[in-house]
Amino acid sequence: MKKIFGIVLLALVCLISAAYAVEYPQFKSAVSTTGITANFDTIYSKADQLKMIHNVVEHNAKGIVWNYKDTGNWAIVKDDGTVVIASPSAFSLNIKKVLVNDLVRAKDLIRSTGGSASVAPLIYYVDDPYLYRVITYDFKSNFNLKLYIPECILHKALLTITGSDYAQTNTWSGAIETPGQHYFIDDKEISGCDAVYCTYMGLTPGGGISCAPGPCDTSYNHIQVNVNPVDITGKIAPGIHTVSASAIDNQHTMIIEAVTSPSKDEMLLYSDDYRTMINETRSSPMSELYALIQPNTEAFNTTSKTLMTNTTG
Repeated sequence: MKKIFGIVLLALVCLISAAYAVEYPQFKSAVSTTGITANFDTIYSKADQLKMIHNVVEHNAKGIVWNYKDTGNWAIVKDDGTVVIASPSAFSLNIKKVLVNDLVRAKDLIRSTGGSASVAPLIYYVDDPYLYRVITYDFKSNFNLKLYIPECILHKALLTITGSDYAQTNTWSGAIETPGQHYFIDDKEISGCDAVYCTYMGLTPGGGISCAPGPCDTSYNHIQVNVNPVDITGKIAPGIHTVSASAIDNQHTMIIEAVTSPSKDEMLLYSDDYRTMINETRSSPMSELYALIQPNTEAFNTTSKTLMTNTTG
């Protein structure tokens, strides 16, 4: 009787597991965050209305899963506040943009149904043989730092600067006295932009190698000058490099992203006096993604093993 009862329970566990398991494709990259509150029935109703965008795979009181018809990415939203965007595509900086864009779309859908999505850190998941690394540095004045790149294969690297510098002219002389912002790797300029005259007393971004375009502004004697992201793949080989900035007068954030082969050592941004030390944040392995989106799998396996052990006696 004990063996029969155990077999019945085991069969029941298997049925429950099959009923609630979503058959995911093989994911190779993903992003996750937390801070979501949502009514899953309401989300399902709206997602179902938007059949041209979403294909709802599963929904119940514990969460909802859909995939995007245009990108092929999957959205997994859980009742613990987790939202995941997962892709069958191998990770790259271009795929990262698509993942983040789909995460924004998922949050927009949640907010449109009365839910909320707070700002929380993003965790990236990357399949072998790639590793995603990022260093983020906030600054509001000129700097001169060292960047250590460990021994690895560097597939792609990008430098992004957020925040504007205000270029302005001298009221009396008309000279552009605070022109813009400039960035250097090993003393060679790799990003920068200055304001230039576009008409009499009119300013526009235009004097630099990575200017974000802007209109000819004649209403004031100052404008906002921004720079576009730049590819630095061939400029940061393994080793130590200098990274510096000049003509900085406003708050900015520097983001150095890299897709590399795995390595034990990490990227490090530091000052000569070691008072500034910024470690990299790196991606997590795909095994952690599956542990997040399929947390009950191991529980079912453990239960099955226990039942089999108990019924063999």
